[in-house]
Amino acid sequence: MTPQLITNRAGCLMVIRRMIRKYVPHDVHSQRREIGTAVIKAAIGFLFGLWKKLRSFRRQRYLVLGVLASACLCIRNFLYLFKFAPHAQSKCAILLYGTPRSFDSIVLPTLIEHVIKPNSRSQCDYFVHINLQEFDEAPSHPGRSGYIYANDTYLLEQAVIDIANAFHGSFAPIVKFVTSTKDESFERHRDLFLKMHVLKDKSGRWLYFPEIIHLWDGLQLVWNLMKTTQHENDVTYDYVAALRTDAAYLTPIKISDKLAGKWRQSLIISGSPTASIRDGFSQGISGEIYIAYGSYDAVQIWATERFAHFDEFLNRLTHKKMKSIMSERSFITATLVPRLKRRWISVEVDSIACALDVQPDESISLFGCGDPTTAKLALEKIIDRPCVPSYGVDKLSGSNQLLRCSWKQEKVVSQISSTKIKKDTAAICIIVSNEEYYLDEWLDYHLGLGFAHIYIYDNTDSFDLGHGWLDRRPRLDSKVTVHFYPGQDKQGSAYQHCGQNYLLGRHRWVGFFDADEYLVLKKHSTITSFLTEYCETGAISISWQLHSWNGRLQYSPEPVTKRFQGMHSVDQHVKTISNVDAVNWTVTHHPHYAFLKAGFQQVDTNGDEISPQWQNLRFPSDVALFFHHHCKSHKEYIGKRMRGRATMSGEALVKSRNELVEKAKNKVGFHNTTRIDSLAWEKLKSISPKYSLYDSPNLHSGQSGSVASSAMSNAICTVVFDDEAYVDEWVDYHFAVGFSKIYVVDVSDDFWMRQWGEEKSQTVPVEVIHFPGSKRDPSSKAAAFSQCIKLHQSNHDAMAFLDVNDFVIMPDGAGMASWNHHVQTSSYCAFPIQRILFGNAGQEVYDPLPVTKRFMFRVEETISSQSITIVKTKDNVPTGALDQLQNDLSKYLRSFQWKSKVCPGNPFFPRNIVVYHYLRSLKECKRDKADTKLCVLSGSVEDQFAWATLQKLLPRYSNFNGFL
Repeated sequence: MTPQLITNRAGCLMVIRRMIRKYVPHDVHSQRREIGTAVIKAAIGFLFGLWKKLRSFRRQRYLVLGVLASACLCIRNFLYLFKFAPHAQSKCAILLYGTPRSFDSIVLPTLIEHVIKPNSRSQCDYFVHINLQEFDEAPSHPGRSGYIYANDTYLLEQAVIDIANAFHGSFAPIVKFVTSTKDESFERHRDLFLKMHVLKDKSGRWLYFPEIIHLWDGLQLVWNLMKTTQHENDVTYDYVAALRTDAAYLTPIKISDKLAGKWRQSLIISGSPTASIRDGFSQGISGEIYIAYGSYDAVQIWATERFAHFDEFLNRLTHKKMKSIMSERSFITATLVPRLKRRWISVEVDSIACALDVQPDESISLFGCGDPTTAKLALEKIIDRPCVPSYGVDKLSGSNQLLRCSWKQEKVVSQISSTKIKKDTAAICIIVSNEEYYLDEWLDYHLGLGFAHIYIYDNTDSFDLGHGWLDRRPRLDSKVTVHFYPGQDKQGSAYQHCGQNYLLGRHRWVGFFDADEYLVLKKHSTITSFLTEYCETGAISISWQLHSWNGRLQYSPEPVTKRFQGMHSVDQHVKTISNVDAVNWTVTHHPHYAFLKAGFQQVDTNGDEISPQWQNLRFPSDVALFFHHHCKSHKEYIGKRMRGRATMSGEALVKSRNELVEKAKNKVGFHNTTRIDSLAWEKLKSISPKYSLYDSPNLHSGQSGSVASSAMSNAICTVVFDDEAYVDEWVDYHFAVGFSKIYVVDVSDDFWMRQWGEEKSQTVPVEVIHFPGSKRDPSSKAAAFSQCIKLHQSNHDAMAFLDVNDFVIMPDGAGMASWNHHVQTSSYCAFPIQRILFGNAGQEVYDPLPVTKRFMFRVEETISSQSITIVKTKDNVPTGALDQLQNDLSKYLRSFQWKSKVCPGNPFFPRNIVVYHYLRSLKECKRDKADTKLCVLSGSVEDQFAWATLQKLLPRYSNFNGFL
């Protein structure tokens, strides 16, 4: 064969055809004739163009080089055709990875219908990665968080075998699993996690996306599992698919059918192709990528070359502004797609193949696969159950639009039952204002008694319960309605409105309760059985039993029915439950009784008529009572009196409020008791067992779990005012991390934290200092911090000055070792720590959950010079310099820039220590901050690190998962 023979198209074509006839088996040659011809034509076109350019060179050696290059390319095309020609029977591997959300109920049926069955004749083996975790957060939509049942993933094996037997009896598919945890993933990629923890791009956006790293780690593991199996079983896979276990597949995915006709290596991915991706991948892929499949080498690049180029990608992002938040799509578009193209692998978008995101609460967002209604019908057909649809207003059209579907069993039952008018159901109407600290317990209790529906009238001016409050509580779906009802003196008219608009024709009985009243049934398990016996017609009156303040000074984050079990005698006042049809709804309802129509009576449980209607001096208590927690703690009672009565307005309200507040401060009417009645608390635990976690002796009173220790003495000083709802979690966390001592400076005039400190100090080294002042005033706060140093500087190697919404984070996983290293090696008296702000996550009011669980979104906005200063107090702060240090602290609290001649600070942040600063909900933040501008920030970058750390160090906090 001479060089001239392959310097033209015909010659090269002849060479390749001779090689094919000589080396490629006849059956493969016949199958691939058309594909081979296409390969050859494309290659020759390229070579001929190259040769035309090379011929213009005068020197002979360039001609020889051109000939050799042409020959090499011809041989390369032949080798591709030889190497990638499929076997007589193609084999494929299907890789599944991710967090198996709602796997048994949603994901598996769609996999069977649209993945396993369509590929049953292609001899596909299955390799599955299982992410072992018990609970999956959905911080953007907390109501869609839920438990993960990872073991359900093993059901896939039997499904694959059954379908293989039905469609291809002679083939026994391989099904293998590999498991891992997020902690193991963190250890494998520790340096990467640490680098991106505080990394931002040029426009100031966080480059922190740990969930993507965990996802990719699972993909790498499952690829390695497949590769090991290949070597062990001497198997070769022509095609490989990479699919997710957190997706519902709406369309058939026929892997070999799509790839069999390809004349070159290909990768096919799901999503909506943009013009740019078809024309050169300059912009990227739109939509989530749940589906990727192609030739073996193409998917190998897709699955295994992410981490190798991720560090380079991060470095590139830190030097340019991003148009959008970092995502898997942007990385793939910028990194993987160009690499695939350079290896002569085509990347195509399958705009028909489609999958939808599945949440752990058995719900699916219906956007992403065409018409939402069509998607809903398709899913219902596969899952073989109707879904409960959720609707929302489209911002562009203003019309009501289908958004989601849920298959959670209790939601389905609730939805079906709520559409029917049941004759013998009981409801409650309640008007509330600023009751968010207590409302969850109250709702769980009364819904557990069997009330079919509760209508809440929100009497706040800002509609506190109307901004996502109900959405975060999926357990209340179809059981609670919230109605905005602002203004003064609204209680009676709210009850009347409730009757006229919600009760008539829907319920048989209704009770008008307050949020501090708990109905206790002594002889009946449900409200309907009680009312059927005692309230056939008219109304039934039930006496109050007042409960003591139990000597408690202030709020603590525990159920009311647990905190206040001390009882007084049965009171003369009554509350009434009425037959809806017996009430005269044309008049305003009284808080204690209803105005009944002629011919109906209001009686007690003995059948005696009540007169006057608000009072019963016979005090019946053997059948039912209302436990009335009128006072709660001393501070809570003062707060209640400051809100005033819901039945008054104008000057009368102001006068009454002032009188009642003065009486509350002087404890007028406060009486202790040694008599205990725990019926309500025991009932709550029996109907809602999750509340049993509060019976744990060390929930907020002691340490358990993997509590760290430190060879050095490191203390924290914090200033508190109205922080009683948060201080337990904050103290528990920092002792678990490894701090030696915590000083809590109470700046309230009344020393509200005294009792808490006495009790907490019995189990952990905490000390409460009373130093009246102002938390918001920098000078007062600096004086409080200086008091900490003055009293305790000789006892510690270092002292940190933090707020109760500051959590110290060591992202390298080394704990206090990182802290101690900075204290020991620093030549400065102080060093700053970068403060990362977490926004309100769209929450308006308090929820009874740990702060680190409630708020998981970092704020993108750059907050200038936010930092925390740590002072090495034992050696570096002379006693005579405390006054100057106090002035420096005051300046720091105004500017958050540490400048001090007495205690010079390191100008650089440590890389492996940060502080998470939680703004909390909008209402909580405005109460806490002197400058409320930050309070509107919601945050956009998900970060679960603090909550994961708290659960790891103190496993008892995991009981709050799924609580709402």
